[in-house]
Amino acid sequence: MAVWQYSLFLISKNELLNKQGKLPDSLTEDERENLIGWEASTKLTMIEKILSKHFKKKKSWSNNIEQWGEEDSHCVEVICENDRFSEVSVRLDLRNLNGDNLRLIVDLAETLDAIGLNIDGIIFEVSLNNLKSEIKISDAFSFVKDPKGFLSNLSN
Repeated sequence: MAVWQYSLFLISKNELLNKQGKLPDSLTEDERENLIGWEASTKLTMIEKILSKHFKKKKSWSNNIEQWGEEDSHCVEVICENDRFSEVSVRLDLRNLNGDNLRLIVDLAETLDAIGLNIDGIIFEVSLNNLKSEIKISDAFSFVKDPKGFLSNLSN
């Protein structure tokens, strides 16, 4: 992940509710990795239809990953295992972000009935306003807004 990319995961809301009984405020990395996700055959076609509106499908470094977009720019990866996909990884290039990209991610989350999980493990409902708020408090946003200041703060 590049420093200018905001990263989040889309995870199955239903599976999380089934495992936890309610939506928790956060997840550990182990908890996230133990989620099973969705049946690939039922959702992958819908994902491809949504993502193909803005991103080209690319060959991934892994046979278990379906990728749309560029690794160092806007990129969506669907991790597939045993005829299911466990998660959708989203990276948004904040140097070149627009409302269409945000709406695309919101549409994707709604189609999958997914919730967002930021890189700090915090869970949030994926809406346009929530996504904007999450982006504004991210390190990627701080870097894009003031690269020198961001790097200076790292050394302090």
